[in-house]
Amino acid sequence: MTYSLSEQSVAVLFALCFGVALGLIYDVFRILCTVFRKYKYFQFVSDVCFMLIFTFATVIFSIGFYRGNPRYFIILGEIIGILGYRFTVGRVSLRVFRNIFEKIMRILKFFTDFFTKITKKLLHLRHKMLYNKHRKEDVITKHP
Repeated sequence: MTYSLSEQSVAVLFALCFGVALGLIYDVFRILCTVFRKYKYFQFVSDVCFMLIFTFATVIFSIGFYRGNPRYFIILGEIIGILGYRFTVGRVSLRVFRNIFEKIMRILKFFTDFFTKITKKLLHLRHKMLYNKHRKEDVITKHP
């Protein structure tokens, strides 16, 4: 089945916009990988999930526009949209998120250190009270 040039142009423009949306989804996965960077397998799992989402979205998109017939310019438009998002808004958003994440981690570290210090003092106080170490005088020397 043949499609007119205007239909193909509209499809490419929608593919570019759809690629930007997929770039946003990839940005979410990148942020999650930044948060869970000590887990090496998380990067692999997130990449596989993104590939599955990209494949499913491309199939649904091609069903909607071309009745399921795959067109390479749709895939190319999606990839250009993803790369366009990644190298413009994606860079800025990741920097902003990293700054916010570092500030949140500093605040959490402050509170955990504070509560750890209080807990240690309370446990130390309980230990002194339990073994009567809080009294300065000795019981034997007080009563001859």
